[in-house]
Amino acid sequence: MRIIKLSEFDRAFLTGCDKNTEWMLPWFMEGFKKHNPDAKISLADFGMSDEMMEWAVASKMFHSIGQMDKSTNTQGWFFKPSAMLGTPYKEVCWIDTDFQVIGDMTEIFNYIEPQRLAMVEDTPWSKRTGQHWHNSGIVAFREKPPILHEWAQRVQEKPERGDQETLHAMMDPLRKAIYITDLHQKFNFMRLMIIDKMPKPKDLRAIHWTGGKGKDEIRDQMKK
Repeated sequence: MRIIKLSEFDRAFLTGCDKNTEWMLPWFMEGFKKHNPDAKISLADFGMSDEMMEWAVASKMFHSIGQMDKSTNTQGWFFKPSAMLGTPYKEVCWIDTDFQVIGDMTEIFNYIEPQRLAMVEDTPWSKRTGQHWHNSGIVAFREKPPILHEWAQRVQEKPERGDQETLHAMMDPLRKAIYITDLHQKFNFMRLMIIDKMPKPKDLRAIHWTGGKGKDEIRDQMKK
């Protein structure tokens, strides 16, 4: 990832989008900055339009903006692991742009463990498949653990349907226990958890509007 604007920080959030998903970026950033005004956040360009890049720079909300090498992969979200590897920060928390941030997200950094990825279990998907899944909407880590390098390589050489599915395919239960730290679902309360009538955490920080129906909810919020 080539950095085109950079301030040095030990800790930062990271998000990214392409032309197909950039419409959510202003909505996402409004919620993120409202509840995390002092948090540093970096933006990865997965193939954004010139207009949205101009907005991102003019907004002055991002502490670094990086452009991905588009020749390596043409499917937007497969850039995520490589974008995580390309950040210059010591501690990083990736967050998808379909998150409705409603609270302080910086607490996540308290739960990062060396050589591990911190993620929330995808409880609805675990329930539906009978396997232990983790959702890649939030991924926090310190100093680029080897499992992150392996994930980035795997999405290039043997991708599954998405980046989350690729990570799951390369992790048996033992490897998940070794390399993944479970975060509280208050940081990533998924749309299907609402569908499944799971109780919302009392200290809810973010709702993850996944899938097509989730994007419809985001559009409705933007209209209001």
